[in-house]
Parts: sequence; C-alpha cells; structure tokens
Amino acid sequence: MAWFTSFCTAAFVPLLYGMEVGATSNVLKMFQGMTENGINSWEADVTGMKLSAVAWGALIGAISGTLTAIQIADRLGRKKELVSAALFLVIGSMLSSIAESFSSFVLGRALFGVGEGIGMHAALLYTGEIVPAPWRGFCGGSIEVVWVLGMFLANLLGMMKNSSWRESYVLLTVVSTPFLAACFILPESPRWIILNRGSGGLAEAASTFRKLGSSEQESMDMCNHILDSLQKDDEEGAVNNVNKGQSRKALIVGLLLVLFQQLTGQPTILYHMGEIFYRAGVGEGGPVVVTAVKTVATVVAVSQVENFGRRPLLLTGTSIMGISLLFLSVAYSVQPPFFQHLVILLFTTYVVGYQTGFGPVTWLLVSRIPFRYVIENHFLCITSCSP
Repeated sequence: MAWFTSFCTAAFVPLLYGMEVGATSNVLKMFQGMTENGINSWEADVTGMKLSAVAWGALIGAISGTLTAIQIADRLGRKKELVSAALFLVIGSMLSSIAESFSSFVLGRALFGVGEGIGMHAALLYTGEIVPAPWRGFCGGSIEVVWVLGMFLANLLGMMKNSSWRESYVLLTVVSTPFLAACFILPESPRWIILNRGSGGLAEAASTFRKLGSSEQESMDMCNHILDSLQKDDEEGAVNNVNKGQSRKALIVGLLLVLFQQLTGQPTILYHMGEIFYRAGVGEGGPVVVTAVKTVATVVAVSQVENFGRRPLLLTGTSIMGISLLFLSVAYSVQPPFFQHLVILLFTTYVVGYQTGFGPVTWLLVSRIPFRYVIENHFLCITSCSP
C-alpha cells in the first residue's frame, strides 16, 4: 500500500483547511474580547465589516486559487500543483501570524486561501488518480473526516487559557512546512504523465504505478486503459461536448450539489462559531464539544452512506439542519433561562445534520460522477468555485 503514503501527504490539504477554519473562529472570538475590554491595539479595532473581512479573506483567496488551478493544473502536473499550494499555505500562515496591521493580516489570510483553493483541487485529482479503485470511496470520504479533525484540533488549542491569537496561525505554519517538504518527494500522477505525453509516457507511468504498489501486469493494464480512454476522448471531442448530453447533466448535478452545500451557511457559521458562543456567554469548551461531535458524526456518516443511501441521508441531514436553525433563531430572540445549554445543543444538532447529509454525501457523489479524463479537471475547478 505504497499509494497510501502519497494519499496521506495530499490529505494535509483538507487537514490544514479545517485547522484554518477552527483557528479563525478562535481568533475572531479573541478580537471581540479585546474590543470589549478596551485594549488599545489594531486587533481591538477589528469590528463589524472587518470581522467579516477576516473570514472572507481566505474564502476569496480560495476562489482565486481554484480559478487559477483550471489554468495551470494540466500544465504543471499534480505534484507541482501541490508544491505551489504548499508554498502559499506556508507564506500565508506565516504572514498571518506576524501581522502588525489589519491589511497585512487579511493579505496573509488571502494567500492562505489561494493555497487552499489550489491544494483542494490538486488533492482531489491526485487522490482519484493514484488510489486503487476499491479504495477510492474510502479515501474520498476520509478527506471530509480529516477536514473536520483539523477543526477539532484548532478548537482544542483555542481552549488553552494562555494562548494568543498568533499561536493559532503559528500552528498552521508548523504543520504546513513539513507538508511542503513532503510534496517534493511525491511521485507524479501516472495518469497525468500519459495525459501530457501520450504513448511516450507509458514506461514512466507504469514505473510510477509499480512504485505505488501495483504489479507489473496491473501497471501496464492501467496505463493502456488510460491511453485508450484519452484517445477516445480525442476522437469524440470530449472538451467541446462538455455542455452536451451526459456531461452537461453531470456538470449541473455537481454544481447544484456544491452550491446548495455552501448556501446552507455552514462554512460561514463555522468561521464565526467562536464569536457566536462568546456572545451567548458559552465557555471555551463550546466549540470543542461541537467539533468533537462533528468529527464522530462524519466518521459514522461516511462509514454508513452505502448502507442507508445518499438520497435518504441528504434529506435527513437537511431536515435536521433546517429545524435546528429555526429553533436557534427562536432561542436567540427569547433567551430562556437555559439559553447557553440550548445554544450548544442546537448548534451541535445543526452540524450533525450537515455531516449526515451535505458534508460527506456531496463529495462522494461528485467524485463518482462518470467524467471523462480530459474534462475532469475543469469540472472539479468549477464545482470548487460554487460558493
């Protein structure tokens, strides 16, 4: 299972993505506390729209990163794309941790977001291209689990009483630096080699498959299958037919799934979770409890999705989310005596609903839509830009 080491390296991207969301949630809460305590610093002036800009800095960077990926991915290759993403992640986290002004802080957040956008695209493609078919479903679901685990670890750090907001981003630098180093020794994707070199790259691609754990015969069979598929794409004009027939239907399904996943508000709420709990008077343990339950719910959903079916899980999850948000709105308006406990309960059921449905199911469905080799890169970039 030599391929598993390469998969684990690519999985650093969703891990860092989750850690960044958790870290930013803690930082926004700390900035809010500085403002209320009258501390004289640029952090205390981060209020109102500036608080939103902190969260949106990384999101705008991520959109820019995915738009960039569609232009460079097939020219660079998966390995160089991951290296580029890691560079942005290291530089962005370092700049965020040493920022001495609001503008430099947001710039660091945006650069980190660019790394997230490029990295998630590269990680998804790389995983699909090096992982053996029987393991692709497991690894695809694991990406969501790793993302949630990153959030949990960041919120756990936020519980430390003496931690400063800078330490949250220092941790991102500490984790992203070895990821950058590991990217340099990753094997290139065999499929990308054939995609760019045709039959002239068969020997190198087969050698890479063998390094990833396949036998000599399996390696040659996979290389010939990829080459035949690419030649068929050339004959039928796969790129030009992206808006026709099954390709168009698959594109619409993928776009709508990811679009509605983002319209649920889950990413924005998670960015502001620490601030929301702070305003509700909930202690430091609130975000940790929520992300711990979120992690468990993700593992359960990913392991059971084939047993219960994707559609039932999506319907169940979205129903739980809607009911939780409705009661959460009422709770903030009425503020009953048990308000703090109710906020934690409803927030937890909301994220459980998301992890039951939209969280794992969307990416499992998208990863299994039968796209041809040539247009898969464009599809992943477009769906990543859905927010």
